[in-house]
Amino acid sequence: MEEVENINSVNTGGTSTASTESQGTLNNSQQETNAGLEASIHTQAQIATTTTATSNQQNEMNKIQSRWIVIGKSQKITLFFPLDLPPGQKDTEKKNYVFRYVVVLTRIFSTTTIKGVKMIKVGCETEDAANKVMAKTIVVNNLTKFSKMESFTQNQPNLQSDFEIKIWDIPLDIEKDLFEQHLRSLDQVKKIKFAIKNLYYEVSVTFANKDLAGALKEEWSMKFLNKTIRIFSSTLTKEKRNYHFKYVLKLTNLPKGTNGKDLLEIVTCIRAKAVFVPKNCFSQNYKKEGFA
Repeated sequence: MEEVENINSVNTGGTSTASTESQGTLNNSQQETNAGLEASIHTQAQIATTTTATSNQQNEMNKIQSRWIVIGKSQKITLFFPLDLPPGQKDTEKKNYVFRYVVVLTRIFSTTTIKGVKMIKVGCETEDAANKVMAKTIVVNNLTKFSKMESFTQNQPNLQSDFEIKIWDIPLDIEKDLFEQHLRSLDQVKKIKFAIKNLYYEVSVTFANKDLAGALKEEWSMKFLNKTIRIFSSTLTKEKRNYHFKYVLKLTNLPKGTNGKDLLEIVTCIRAKAVFVPKNCFSQNYKKEGFA
């Protein structure tokens, strides 16, 4: 007798199993959808919170920036006082004497030179402090007080007691002792300073008497032995100093060893104010021709 399989039973079981699997998949899908939706909601909420926090921080920064104060460089008021007026033998003693009068009111204390005059320079941070300094009597029985630059140049032009000139074209082989003796014969000398510049000395001479400035005001040169040397007074303005170089006549084909004294006749004829014979034997022009 043949065995008969119950097909309906088998099919029913298979359908039931498939239905169960399908239902499980649906549930999983629904859960994933719900989870994704919840995650999306949380993300949007987080973005909204972050945006709000960022906006609040920006507002706070704007408030802070609006309260910032721009601090620039402080404007100091500069005052001056002649260094030679206070009592004392040395400059240090004079500075110490003045310093004790103004130390509380000033922030800068130094020395400088204006128009050949040594000055004490102080800096005040406020107009009130500057006025107090300018009101102080520094030297007994002397009306000179601290003043601003414009007041100093206008009201105190004659404080300089000495006079300085610069001398160019001094040969390096010059007899210094003789040259210094020549300078001292002009007037009382306070200081002589030699400085090498190229193949020459440039000499700074400070005379004790400023009255010599009047005698040398129009002089462009001086004679020493067989040499002529150019001079420049410290009282010259920039314009007048530049005028010394404005009109130049060049003399060429001069014999070797020519000096200023040899050219005196020519210089007088053309009414020249100064003459200079270069000594640079390494110059290309000098090799070709002697010139002045």
